[in-house]
Amino acid sequence: MDLLLHEKLMLTALDKEKGMVTGGGTFLSYALSGALLAELLHQGRIAIEKKMVIVKDSTPTDNVLYDEVLAELNRSVKNRTLNYWIPKLLRTTRPLLKRVGDNLQEKGLVRREDKKLLRIFPITKFYVAQPDIRQGLVSEMVEALVLVREPDWEMNMLISLLHACSMLLRHFERDERREVSRRARAMVKENIIAKTVERIIAAIQAAAS
Repeated sequence: MDLLLHEKLMLTALDKEKGMVTGGGTFLSYALSGALLAELLHQGRIAIEKKMVIVKDSTPTDNVLYDEVLAELNRSVKNRTLNYWIPKLLRTTRPLLKRVGDNLQEKGLVRREDKKLLRIFPITKFYVAQPDIRQGLVSEMVEALVLVREPDWEMNMLISLLHACSMLLRHFERDERREVSRRARAMVKENIIAKTVERIIAAIQAAAS
């Protein structure tokens, strides 16, 4: 089954047993926003020049989220940085996490449950419906970070974004995590989008402390 980077990101970020509450996925949402930009960059739809995001091709795609991102980028009267666009696009595509989850549900990969917390506050949770597919992605990460096999572009980005939002190490044994973290950190350092996501999350955490 063909999955897009942002879909793989959400699927691997889900706890395989507890699922995820959409309101509790704030940091993942920033990573998802970064993933959309990474996909458009890889497709040649945008470029990053002198730290600015530049639209190269805004013709319609076959993906609603891509089109919304490109339209928002085009509406800007001037070129802006990733540090501006990642949180901005998170608002533009709101509710991004729920929309990606719904796309995964349409593909039969997750199960959605809508509940009310304390019988008052509506919440949405997504549970893994096909654990074998999720585990296949985890196995690829293990190959890259434990067996030290060179990952392709998409796996490198997936690992970098998961690490940037602190959702990577849960997939590894405790005695592997120190070395895995070191290798993933090196990937983030060389990845301008993941590095920006990490910086935004760190600023949010610092403001809240």
